[in-house]
Amino acid sequence: MFLTAALLLAGLFFGTRWALIRPREAQTELVLPAGERPEYTLHLRYGGTDDTLAVTEEIAWVNREDARLDSVCLRVNAAAYAEEAASPAAAADIFERAYPGGFDAAAFILEGCWVNEELSEAEMDTEQANLLWVRRAVDPGERVLIRLRYRIRLPECAALFGRAGDTVRLLQALPTVAARYGGAWDTAPTARYAAPQAMEPSDVRITVDLAGGLRLAEGAGSGTDQLSLLIVPDTLAEAEARLEGMTVTALADTRDRAEKLLAAARKIWPAYVRCYGRLPLEKLTLVSLPLTDTGYSAPGLTLLDSAVTDAELEYRLAYWLAGQWFGWAVSADEARETWLTCSTRQWAALRYARETGGADAEERLRRLWVDLPMRENLHAAVTPGTPADGFPDLATFRAVMDGRACAFLYALDELTHGGLDALLGRLVQENAFQRVGRDTLLRAVYDACGRDAAPLMADWLDTYIMETP
Repeated sequence: MFLTAALLLAGLFFGTRWALIRPREAQTELVLPAGERPEYTLHLRYGGTDDTLAVTEEIAWVNREDARLDSVCLRVNAAAYAEEAASPAAAADIFERAYPGGFDAAAFILEGCWVNEELSEAEMDTEQANLLWVRRAVDPGERVLIRLRYRIRLPECAALFGRAGDTVRLLQALPTVAARYGGAWDTAPTARYAAPQAMEPSDVRITVDLAGGLRLAEGAGSGTDQLSLLIVPDTLAEAEARLEGMTVTALADTRDRAEKLLAAARKIWPAYVRCYGRLPLEKLTLVSLPLTDTGYSAPGLTLLDSAVTDAELEYRLAYWLAGQWFGWAVSADEARETWLTCSTRQWAALRYARETGGADAEERLRRLWVDLPMRENLHAAVTPGTPADGFPDLATFRAVMDGRACAFLYALDELTHGGLDALLGRLVQENAFQRVGRDTLLRAVYDACGRDAAPLMADWLDTYIMETP
């Protein structure tokens, strides 16, 4: 089977047929699922001069299943940073950048938990640091109001969670009800290189009591699948514009950097809307700051590493902005199917490069982002289908999940006679705001060309590329 994959992928290296991202006659509006969504209301208090964040949080949640649940599982990813052995930021290759002063422990201190105004038992999981169990049974169809009061000791950590200079990062760090799939809680641990697992689409309202000189930077409030926000100094330079019916705000250390972020977004966003549909967003916030990766994407919030040079900025931003569609509009299991979101983001960014810079621009970036990872000896028995916690370092993770996995999408483009753009557009629109996986993509390929891509998929995603002696 691996030979079949190699032959099909020959077109990748010896001349693949390209197709532009073409405007459609009507732009599809992606609609959030109908019905009552979970609601999160948070009030944050932060003085700016100490390391403590105080939070009052209310979660209105409904048990939509036919079975009675004995407990409610909350993901508290900030708690994973309490010990070096569990901290996602303590990986050897990113440790010094994440912890420039050495490891600094976080602490999650629960002061009280109430369910429907009654004091309730809640306890952290003894084996998995990022899980909090609320010991309250919930009947089918029952709506509960969970109120939490807690304090967090913010570590000096420049990763997804922690303090770094005057910025506080709270990216999927605060308590959320774990999503449920197949009648079970999604209790996957936080991985070192993949984003934490997201919650089900919810409505979020955040208020803050901050010291002078600080401001809140947040993303979507309606239908978001993450609690991701930043507390940043109000001295950051800001550029703002209206785009596709929403307000786009860019924040950076300099006005020039903020303007460049905004200018790039104004080119990238309409191209993605034409291909994948218009998102139900009222605002989009772009922030440039130091990161351990090149960027991060949450609904309505995109971060770009301040170390990304001006020459790379537009196309790196294109990758992370694609996460608004491939990560939110459709999501995947971040622990087991990370390749699906990474590869589709890479594909979208490369197709955007062709639309704006021509075939030569896409070819140049494809050689760098896809061809080189295919040829590289990675010295690790990993494949795109490897779970997110199975990678030895971030460079290998990116080479495999972005590069080698994207090569598989080019193979699918060959299989569908240049139809992958249209296929992905339909996949997003037909599965809007749902979690998808391999089976979803296989069905979409079959519908597009009548071919069963399962052997190719298993061959390419799960077969090791042997090292060259």
